[in-house]
Amino acid sequence: MIQLDKEATLRLLMDPTSSDSLVVKGDADLSFTMDQSGKMSLTGTYNLNEGSYMVSFESVIKRKFDIASGSTITWNGDPMDANISLNAIYTVRTSPDDLIADQMSNFSEGGQSSSKQQYPFMVTLQLRGEILHPDISFQIELPPEDKGILQGVVNDKLNMLNQDESALNKQVFALLVLGRFVQENPFQSASQGGTSALVRSTVSKFLTSQLNQLGSKLIPGMELNFDVQSYEDNQAKGRTQVEIGVKQQLFNERLTVELGGTVDVEGQSANQNATSDITSDVTVEYKLTRDGRFRMKGFRHNQYEAIEGQLIETGVGLVFVRDFNRWSRIFKSQKNRSDSSNNQITNVTNEGR
Repeated sequence: MIQLDKEATLRLLMDPTSSDSLVVKGDADLSFTMDQSGKMSLTGTYNLNEGSYMVSFESVIKRKFDIASGSTITWNGDPMDANISLNAIYTVRTSPDDLIADQMSNFSEGGQSSSKQQYPFMVTLQLRGEILHPDISFQIELPPEDKGILQGVVNDKLNMLNQDESALNKQVFALLVLGRFVQENPFQSASQGGTSALVRSTVSKFLTSQLNQLGSKLIPGMELNFDVQSYEDNQAKGRTQVEIGVKQQLFNERLTVELGGTVDVEGQSANQNATSDITSDVTVEYKLTRDGRFRMKGFRHNQYEAIEGQLIETGVGLVFVRDFNRWSRIFKSQKNRSDSSNNQITNVTNEGR
């Protein structure tokens, strides 16, 4: 008999190609036997109480699904031939306006405004069958308390969507990758420039992820961060900005230097950029003590204010850092805390004797 403790963690690599993985905790009473020929048998059910399923898209985008209660892994003999019944949920907060775009004309102005509010949509991943080759399906649902929004039109649309595998998979992909719904025909948009905006949003997220992955490998020990923002202004003119950040720690991590800035690569300001824009923001921090509690920090940042316009902020300051889990520990001296810790150790030692 094999008993699995509730705190024991089981890790399974579900797909070596995409690195999809399952990490769970649960409880089980399993029966294990092995005959004289060496043939092994495992029977029983592993009840999954908590955990997550990590889904990867081409190693670029990763989404973490939380295991729902009632999920199980069952063995009926062959230890390598388990069956899985698993539901895992990933929640996306977004508006349903693109999902019900074909019905927007039926709503009043107030209803159309409500359709642009964000609600929690639950994307449920369902695994059934052999654990190494499970049948995979999805569902999109609203929490019970939100099923009545917009007179139930959104919930009715989701019920229809869950019956159409092709349309469902398209919306699941949009929610997981873009964080939003897409219209049934994404090339017909209710707002001007909708198609271009959708494409720009997708490309921006993809480029940001790719640049950050590349930056982490270029120079060991140096952090490079990128953020690509591509959008259209109110005149439907495209604009693309690349935010660049460089961080380097020196002298056994006592000195930290951060450089950053924003470069326009598309739009009216693109031709006005100078190379110095990349280093327009500078932050230097030095740890005065080895534990980093006292630090000296100086900075020069470009800021934009709606009234005053473009500003350059500079400053220098002394920084004090302390970790605590109770407010009283902020004002308690190091000596008192050390004495308290020593007393605790002494008490534990005496109890052990």
